[in-house]
Amino acid sequence: MMDRKEAIERIKKLMAVAGDESATENEVLVAIAMADKLRIKYKIAENEIKTTNSNNIEERELIENGYGYYVYPLMVLGEHFRCKIARCGRLNGREVQFFAYGFSEDIALLDPVAKAMTKYLNRVLFGRRKYSSQKMKYSYLVGFSEGLREALEESVKELDLEKKYEVSVVGVPEVVKEFTRTQVTPATRTKGYDIDVVSWCDGFESGLKYQI
Repeated sequence: MMDRKEAIERIKKLMAVAGDESATENEVLVAIAMADKLRIKYKIAENEIKTTNSNNIEERELIENGYGYYVYPLMVLGEHFRCKIARCGRLNGREVQFFAYGFSEDIALLDPVAKAMTKYLNRVLFGRRKYSSQKMKYSYLVGFSEGLREALEESVKELDLEKKYEVSVVGVPEVVKEFTRTQVTPATRTKGYDIDVVSWCDGFESGLKYQI
């Protein structure tokens, strides 16, 4: 079993794979998943794996043309990767831009996972006729985000992290929160349609089972 120092070096190598433009999408996602699990398991804080000395907050476009209600699961995913999410466009629109704010290392991990998740949601919501109305799509995504949040929180609890480590490993850094409060308008939860219970339940179950 590797020790903590070895885990840090392993994470750095995995992050290098994730940032390699020649890597396949599957290689990137596998590298990110492995790095994320090691980071949490060994209680490794951000400053221990930084590959640069920069503390600058980075802005990166995650999704160029997405469905506006994707903001709900993206906010959950962003928080898990220590980032804040902002959107540009109508909440119920189909050509909405989504941006992430955070440290470059965190965004590098979030970016391909967010893209893979939106591809999955596109197939579910727009590749089938089951969720034909805006209300059903909205309900599915609200449920999916709640299921995803529960699954991610449970994965952290299973590692029995002390509170101080839980904040440093999976919490959004205060400097990132402050930046988005003063420089941008971060995404927030707003009430949309009334909930379609069946679609919400479908989404919740899918979120619980979704593997990042």
